[in-house]
Amino acid sequence: MRNGLRTAGIVAVVVAAAFAYVHLAENKGYALKAGSEAPGFRLPSLAGGEVDLASQRGKVVVLNFWATWCPPCVAEMPSLERLHRALSPEGVSVVTVSTDEDEAELPRFAAERSLTLPVLQDPRARPARGEAHH
Repeated sequence: MRNGLRTAGIVAVVVAAAFAYVHLAENKGYALKAGSEAPGFRLPSLAGGEVDLASQRGKVVVLNFWATWCPPCVAEMPSLERLHRALSPEGVSVVTVSTDEDEAELPRFAAERSLTLPVLQDPRARPARGEAHH
């Protein structure tokens, strides 16, 4: 009984901390509120030129931040490519933003997988390896 109460107490503290973190993040502007517009950005495209997120206004946009060294990111890329090919004729945009530092790796990665979806490069986003970016 005592261990059950201790476990319940720990779970309650963890849940409270998670809610507090989300509340603080929303109040500091780190998170978007439901129904709000995504902040605009303009990034260089692997295909050349730049892509402005504002050009996607009025469309459903699937925006994915990823890196070639991130195993879950690599694993989900084929499904994002299929989604892009299937739904782009319907007006759905699948846009990916790579945070790769290695400028030679990204084009090789995209070519090996025959990616046709937009791959943008964010030269300012340099998360540490192992840091989540979804």
